[in-house]
Amino acid sequence: MSGQVLPYDPVASPVATDAETRYRAAEAAMWAHHGALEPLERWVDVPSTGTRVRVLEHGEGRPVLFVHGGPNAGSTWAPLVGRIPGVRALVLDRPGCGLSDPLPRLAAARDLWPAMVATQAAVIERLAPGPVDVVGSSFGGGCALWLGRSRPDLVRRLVLEGVPAVEGMRPATTSGSSRRVLWGGSSLGSARRRRCSGGPSGNSVTAGWWRRAGRPGPTCAGAWR
Repeated sequence: MSGQVLPYDPVASPVATDAETRYRAAEAAMWAHHGALEPLERWVDVPSTGTRVRVLEHGEGRPVLFVHGGPNAGSTWAPLVGRIPGVRALVLDRPGCGLSDPLPRLAAARDLWPAMVATQAAVIERLAPGPVDVVGSSFGGGCALWLGRSRPDLVRRLVLEGVPAVEGMRPATTSGSSRRVLWGGSSLGSARRRRCSGGPSGNSVTAGWWRRAGRPGPTCAGAWR
């Protein structure tokens, strides 16, 4: 069932391979080490790709989706998630990472981004209906940018760490929107904050990317608060 809630059990699957059992045990130990005890394991179906992805949920408060880079898995966020109060962290294993299903063979490389948008959208719509904050690192940040571009109704704020330029990114046209973008360097503590207003020139979710790329985009409206 989509969004099924399971207890975090290192040997939860009756058909788990030895490798999966050892992976789960190591993962559980890492979460416990960082003070994030017993995250809930959820599974979300992505109809458009025919895949199922795993999300680990920890904490209570406003929902925040964490999208990891590669090649690794969602649990790399454990050191951060275990220390953030007031946040309901939804830690995604991207398709083909951690214990999530891999994507089917894609007809073209450009089909990757729509598949990643569909994956993130399915997670948000199933587990946290409404706009959420999205934190993306490296390739995960690229996925988050595409989500903001394609489904701005699901994104309240973006936090982007070490995100490369995304080939093919174009600003979407919006009217009267306002989004907050937090660009991170090597750590959240060194992030630069800006608030930008959207308009006919583009979607403000991608405004930070355009500024860093030195290309036209929405103008900055002042300090982010």
